[in-house]
Amino acid sequence: AENMVVQLSDLYRGILKSAKDDMHSLENELYLCQSYLDIERRRFGSRIQYAIHIDEQIDPTKIKLPVLLLQPLVENAIKHGLSPLKQGGTISVEIKKNQEHLFIHILDSGQGPILEKKSSGTGTGLYNCESRIKLKYGEASHFSFSRTKNQQTLVAIHLPLRELTL
Repeated sequence: AENMVVQLSDLYRGILKSAKDDMHSLENELYLCQSYLDIERRRFGSRIQYAIHIDEQIDPTKIKLPVLLLQPLVENAIKHGLSPLKQGGTISVEIKKNQEHLFIHILDSGQGPILEKKSSGTGTGLYNCESRIKLKYGEASHFSFSRTKNQQTLVAIHLPLRELTL
């Protein structure tokens, strides 16, 4: 319990520090994601597995992103995808680039969108993330939420690299 309180305070401190600006480094955003995932691992135990993969060509200290762009999507994957399942599941954050774009994919093996039942989610988190991306980067960006062929939920974000480098 004591460790959980320390982790929560670290997460809140990181959020408050980042909230002073509208942009921060990919490194800081991944720190927020990692802190959140560590807290959820303590909560759910072995039911939740996660991995964060960053292309070795990417220096996370040199990429800037809107504050709290990824962490809410990771939280969404845990809350709506994995936590309802007794067996839990896996979540993965994958970050790659080419010469023009940064590609961010958040995949989870959870239940996916339940369209037949009334969900506790309203879609506001996804809508807000997509709106923020489109407002900041316009047509040079891409945001999608889908189900993959192997039944994973995928949030895909593609951002113009020229606007992200420090």
